[in-house]
Amino acid sequence: MLLRAVTRLAPLLAVACAFDSGGVASDGASGTLGTGGPASSEGGEPTSASASASATATASTTHGDSAEGPSTTTATAEESSSGPPPTGDSGSSSGDPPDPTTGAPEDPTCNGIPLPSLPSALGPISEVAVQNVRFSEEGTNVTRVAPSASVELLFDYDVASCDCEGCITQGMMGLVDAPWRDCFYDGQPACNTASGEAQMQVQAPSQPGLYLMSFWRTWEYDCELDSGAPDPDDAIAAICVLER
Repeated sequence: MLLRAVTRLAPLLAVACAFDSGGVASDGASGTLGTGGPASSEGGEPTSASASASATATASTTHGDSAEGPSTTTATAEESSSGPPPTGDSGSSSGDPPDPTTGAPEDPTCNGIPLPSLPSALGPISEVAVQNVRFSEEGTNVTRVAPSASVELLFDYDVASCDCEGCITQGMMGLVDAPWRDCFYDGQPACNTASGEAQMQVQAPSQPGLYLMSFWRTWEYDCELDSGAPDPDDAIAAICVLER
C-alpha cells in the first residue's frame, strides 16, 4: 500500500516543482507565474485557469482595487503625470521699454533742447479758449516726430465774439516760425459761445527743431491762413522734429 501511495504522488510532485521561484521552468524554458500573463504551451490556447488569473491581475492593475491597495504601475503613472511644479510667473513679462519716439517722451530733451512744460488748457484769449489739448498717438500736448511727418492734434474749444457780434469769426491754430496754419472754427457766434471738438492734421516742418504751437482769433469773411499770427507766449502744444 505504501508503495502505491508514493507512486500516485509522484506526478503531482513533478507538476508542483515545474517552476522555480524566478518563474523559470526547471527545464530552462521561460514562463509566467503570478504576473498576469497566461501560461500556454507552444501553439496552444491558455487554460481557463490561466485566463482567469490574467483577468484578475489586469483588473487589479487598472483599478487599483486589490486588497493591498493601488498597484505599483498605477502609482508610477500618477507620479509621472503630476511632474514638478512650474516655475516663474506666467502672467508676467519682462518686455522692452517703450520706444521714446512714441507715447510720452522719456527723453527730457528735443535734440538736446529741454522740452517745455506747456498747459493743456488755455484761455480765453480774445474770447477763444481751448482745453484737453493732445496729440492722438501720445495723449500729451508734446510729440516727437520725423521731419515732414503728419500728426493729429485733438482739443476742445469755446469761441465767442461779443466784441463784434456781427463779425464772421475764425479760431486759428498754427506753428510758431513754421508755415503750418489752419482754422478750427469759422462761423458767427455773436455773444453766444460756440463749442466743439477739433481734429487737425498738422504737417511737421522738414527741419529738425522744437516748434511751439498756439491759437488766435481773426475776423474775416472766411478762413484766411495769412491773417494774424501765433504768439509763442500763448503756446499750448509743441512738436519736436527729430534729427535724421
